[in-house]
Amino acid sequence: MTTVTLKKGGELPAAHEIAIYTRVSTDEQAAKPESSLDNQRHRCCQYLMAHGAEEAGVKDVRVYREEGFSGKNTKRPQLQQLLRDIKEGRVRLLVFTELSRISRSVKNFLDLSKFFEDYSVEFICLKEQFDTTTPHGRLIMVVLVALYAFERETVSLRTIAALRDRAERGLFNGGQVPVGYTSDKETGGLAIVPEEALIIREAYRLYLELGSVSKTQRALRDRGYKRLERTSRREMVRPEGYLSWNNVDSILSNPAYIGLKKVNAKAERLPKEVRLALPEEERYRLVPAVWEPIV
Repeated sequence: MTTVTLKKGGELPAAHEIAIYTRVSTDEQAAKPESSLDNQRHRCCQYLMAHGAEEAGVKDVRVYREEGFSGKNTKRPQLQQLLRDIKEGRVRLLVFTELSRISRSVKNFLDLSKFFEDYSVEFICLKEQFDTTTPHGRLIMVVLVALYAFERETVSLRTIAALRDRAERGLFNGGQVPVGYTSDKETGGLAIVPEEALIIREAYRLYLELGSVSKTQRALRDRGYKRLERTSRREMVRPEGYLSWNNVDSILSNPAYIGLKKVNAKAERLPKEVRLALPEEERYRLVPAVWEPIV
């Protein structure tokens, strides 16, 4: 793969053959008015204009805007679209701000590098300057990507440890809030929603009476019980509605309603022999939660 180092006034491909790739890992980052995505695009456009592209022509540059996807793998819709466009000969030059935007995996980055080389696509990385036409330059590139991968894995381990610590203390770790509760930022737990708590108690009572999730779900519907409309942190609106079979089954099996918090919840679904082989701190268990039980 050839890394292009353009001098001011140097020759660039036609604007429609140039691609800019931008990426952020979370939807929250993408939703900010002055997001990193916009800043990345601006920096790349400024670089192109400084090296011969006209401001009007930059508007024709292809921009691949990856919102809310990690760089740990290549399962990203905009990246996949970029690769398809490269295969079809639509892209000759790729511009991005730093290596970690393209990939945080050494293997994936090397695969992408080979792909770019096979299709004669040159690339410009604004932050890291290296020449991949020499063994020394390729070594520097691999070391940099390895460092990014190490950083990602280290942050991931710290996050897992922090979430496990919160779970051990019975705190709510985010995600979908169970029907009947709302998140309580002051306590780090959950607060009861009285209108929905009535539905939860009725669901348990009906199940004990009828002995079936399906019959319980139908009975709740016949009695007109509906969950309330709710808006998530990402401004996604869940409308008011009747509880589905899956909703009722989840309610009847969720220990949160009896004031318990899951620790290492993912381990609950592992085969028994795998669970038993896990270190003690990684095993699934229940601990007292900080919130009041509904049932």
